[in-house]
Amino acid sequence: MNMQQRNPVQKTSYLSQVRKFRNLAYQAIKRFPIEVADIKFIRFGENATFKIIGKNKNFVLRIHRPNYHNLNALNEELSWILNLSKKTDVLVPTPILSKNGQLIETMISNDFKQEMNCDVLNWIDGRQIEKSVTPKHLYELGVLTSKLQNYGKESTCKNRMYWNASGLAGDNPTLGSFENVSAISKDDQKFINLTRPEIYKKLCEYEKKFPHKMGLIHSDLHFGNLIRTKNDFVPIDFDDCGFGFFAYDLAISMLSLENNLNKPLRQLNQFKEQLIEGYCKNSTWTKDEEEVLKYLYHARRLSGIGWLNSRADNQRLQKMLPKYAKNVIQKLKEDFD
Repeated sequence: MNMQQRNPVQKTSYLSQVRKFRNLAYQAIKRFPIEVADIKFIRFGENATFKIIGKNKNFVLRIHRPNYHNLNALNEELSWILNLSKKTDVLVPTPILSKNGQLIETMISNDFKQEMNCDVLNWIDGRQIEKSVTPKHLYELGVLTSKLQNYGKESTCKNRMYWNASGLAGDNPTLGSFENVSAISKDDQKFINLTRPEIYKKLCEYEKKFPHKMGLIHSDLHFGNLIRTKNDFVPIDFDDCGFGFFAYDLAISMLSLENNLNKPLRQLNQFKEQLIEGYCKNSTWTKDEEEVLKYLYHARRLSGIGWLNSRADNQRLQKMLPKYAKNVIQKLKEDFD
């Protein structure tokens, strides 16, 4: 799947799109057995999400962007979440069935002139800790990650083969091509085009040598996708879950640390050590993972360029691309120039 091949929702202003998504949210929620008191917009990133204020409890409504996940892939995600809640002690926001007994309702949007898939999950109250992360949090996140992956080993993945070497850095990467980026210079583009094959080669070598170190992963465990309750760390937003490198989950959490914490390198390394220590409570981490980590970092960063570059439908994301790409290229040059 190439995100560049997606049909953009519509090239209109961000606020105009939000209003149209809100109209669709009011129509979609009628298909679910919920007494609605209010609907509050959360964000429009990969999906458009709304908090549904119910009479007795709250929910989150997701309106999925067309031409990313097909229905089989969406059902695979929701089935994994349901099974996690039934067969493990991991707290997750579980989906609810519509009045028609479906996990997903397909709506025809008159505003966007196309079909859009919608689902509803239970809301979990808690707080985000992006700016107040502690070493203890990292240890707990490591334990959580290993639990998710160990259960993922028991799960099949047929429709979400996203985060292997090909999906991260191949010729047709999952989140969009980074070979024709509008916001960077020709020299920087040439540099990306030269380094991508090297990253891809290293990931292919690891994948071939350690196929048992791959499986179903969350693939987006940054601190914006973690809710802290009184007793638990709750992973949310499984939208990008799929088959890939186990080490990729930890690479994303480590990059989230660097992006959100203004800490000296020594302290960042201590945080990362706690993440690995927690992970090793139920899983393994060896020098092989340490060696491939650099390439997973760069693959993740480049995937971000591909994703932002493909988002012509979202003005706010498009504005982020030049600065983000500049930082990614700087990181690449530190290792490959």
